[in-house]
Amino acid sequence: MPGSDGEPRDRVGGLERRSARELAAENARLSRTLRTALEIATAVGSDTDLPRILELIVERARALVDAAGLLIWLRHGDQLRIAAVAGHADVPEDAAIPLDTSTAGKVLRARRSLRIDDAQQMLISPREFGMSQASSSLLVPLVHRGHGLGVLVAFDRLGATASFDADNERALEAFAASAATAVATARLVEEQRLHDAIAAAESERGRWARELHDETLQGLASLKLALAGALKAEPARARTVLESAVAQLEHDIDALHAIIVDLRPAALDELGLEPALRTLVTEVTEAARLDARVSIDVGGTRLPPDIETIAYRVAQEALTNAVKHASARTVAVDVRLQAGTLRLSVTDDGRGVGESRAHGYGIVGMRERAALASGNVEVTQAAGGGTRVTLELPLG
Repeated sequence: MPGSDGEPRDRVGGLERRSARELAAENARLSRTLRTALEIATAVGSDTDLPRILELIVERARALVDAAGLLIWLRHGDQLRIAAVAGHADVPEDAAIPLDTSTAGKVLRARRSLRIDDAQQMLISPREFGMSQASSSLLVPLVHRGHGLGVLVAFDRLGATASFDADNERALEAFAASAATAVATARLVEEQRLHDAIAAAESERGRWARELHDETLQGLASLKLALAGALKAEPARARTVLESAVAQLEHDIDALHAIIVDLRPAALDELGLEPALRTLVTEVTEAARLDARVSIDVGGTRLPPDIETIAYRVAQEALTNAVKHASARTVAVDVRLQAGTLRLSVTDDGRGVGESRAHGYGIVGMRERAALASGNVEVTQAAGGGTRVTLELPLG
């Protein structure tokens, strides 16, 4: 029986039912895309380590558009260099393409996405960087505050067709905005870490230079004058001068040895972390007339060399701060292994850590050393008003 519009009712119903199914599928797809984009933004925004950020971006972006393979090219001068790869891609780690004569470069300069049905027709064929089987591609620029950082390039959509559609393009563009912000932030953090590391290293060099100048160099200059005077003195007087010079030379040798030990303690290499730390605490506290409480339990085994070195240096800096800046009377050193993590704390009863000390080069140096091994350093006020430095280093 025909309907009011002349169409059979079952056909009208079929059209209505088909439209409802399509609408439901579209809503489900949109919901999935938004959910994935939110997960991506949350995951990427929770980290500031550039390699991990790039790995997250390629994996999540590939999943977002169901690509067989996805690459990130980052701009370096007049080139785009491969930064991360996910999926079915065999791209050399040192792959690079020119910015001016590549399709990806043109996409970055134009700040506009591009879908290509025949990827082999790109200005530089994907086979040149290991994607010889690629048939289609989707290129989306990474732009942060008007600055082009790089390009996301997806190859071959999985499913009934290998080509990407407008929905894929919109989804990847939305993701690229968050990804570009994450990359830019990670780069800024990386630059700041490098700046802080250089500043901390220069601070340490300055300290060694002062100690060499104030102790060893001045002592040697005094010794030179004494020996020069002895050459002109009577034998009895010369003998007295020489005896004094020998005592001065012994003092300077001890001072130079202390600086060498400070640079690289032999006990750390020969005996391990626990004996080296106990020796360090004894030397520092006896020289400064401090009381010390030491508790160390690292299982009686040697730890990885970089872990031992970082722990020793953090303890050394924390003890130095307690003596020179905090006017402490007592220090407590606690070191132990907990669930695959080395945890070291140095607590003093001094006057506490102020704002200037909290951002001083010594504390920056401790944090930089810890970051090299994916660890972290916290500097907080102790219960009694002093300072607690806590280091955590994962062993795995």
